[in-house]
Amino acid sequence: MGFVRAPVGMTFQELIKDSGAEALDLCMKEFAAAYENDRHNLQAWWGLGDDWRAGFRYVMWTVLRTDGRKLPGGTVQRAM
Repeated sequence: MGFVRAPVGMTFQELIKDSGAEALDLCMKEFAAAYENDRHNLQAWWGLGDDWRAGFRYVMWTVLRTDGRKLPGGTVQRAM
C-alpha cells in the first residue's frame, strides 16, 4: 500500500472521470512495472470531493493478488 500525489492543477472531476481511470493511472505510472502482471493487480482509492477541495490530493493504492491469496511481506519498490 502506498500513496501517490496528484499533479498540481488536477481537478477532482478529472481524477474520478471514467470510474477513476486517471487515479489508477497515477498509481500505475509509479508502481505497475514492479507489480502489474498476471499474478498481481493494482487498485486505487481516493478521498471525497470535500477532502480534495480541502487540499488532500493523494491517491492511495494497494497491490492485490489475482487469485485472492494473501501477499507475502516485503518492501514495495517504485517502478521509477
